[in-house]
Amino acid sequence: MTTASVFLPTTTQNGGTPPPMTKSMSGNVLTVTIGTAANPWMDGTSFRHPRDGTVNAYPANSNPVGTIPNGATIGITNGVGDTVAPVVVNVIPPAKDWGIVKYDEGWQGDPAPGEVVSYMVRFYRPTNTGASTLPAPS
Repeated sequence: MTTASVFLPTTTQNGGTPPPMTKSMSGNVLTVTIGTAANPWMDGTSFRHPRDGTVNAYPANSNPVGTIPNGATIGITNGVGDTVAPVVVNVIPPAKDWGIVKYDEGWQGDPAPGEVVSYMVRFYRPTNTGASTLPAPS
């Protein structure tokens, strides 16, 4: 999951100007810095930080499969930070957009022991344009 957008407040709860804020993204970690030593954040008892994320792929290797545990941690310059339990994002499995067909090729009736039989296995995947890069059936 990657961050799609991050919205930092432009006013404080009291209608004033908030301290300087920056945001950065590295891998799947979003870092928001609020205030500086000269201008710390001291407005109210809470801070709301809206964030939108984009699910990039189905999490087939997660435990349980199909979930993304999305956690949050706060670090404090002069104090002890905190970590909250993750909010679990349940991702819908992708729809099957492919198929496979198998059929016999080139023999008549029932083969006897020792006779060679041939099969054709055809994998197909439709595309949005209706065109296929796989060879057409013969």
